[in-house]
Amino acid sequence: MKLVVMVVESSDAVELTDELVRAGHPVTKLGSSGGFLRRHSNTLFCGVEDDQVEDVIRIAKKLTRAREEFAPIRMLPFLGDLDLSNEQTTVRRGGAVIWVVPVDRFERL
Repeated sequence: MKLVVMVVESSDAVELTDELVRAGHPVTKLGSSGGFLRRHSNTLFCGVEDDQVEDVIRIAKKLTRAREEFAPIRMLPFLGDLDLSNEQTTVRRGGAVIWVVPVDRFERL
């Protein structure tokens, strides 16, 4: 058994969750935030048998997409106190970050 952990953009999470459930993959969705832009995202947990992992990843690839947007450089956390208030840069956001973790034990109570 594996635990597939996916961090996805909130705008992709509802459709992805619905499609995973339709495909017979149970999923739990938690709100989260992070990244350079500190945007709201969702973390999905999906416990599946080893032979179902690729199907979960295939569905995630189909329904999530990376996007580019302009963001003020001052929003980037690693610049400290530099005064770049009017400068903008292109930032990649969205898509999915996926971890597949082995499960030693699973119990449904």
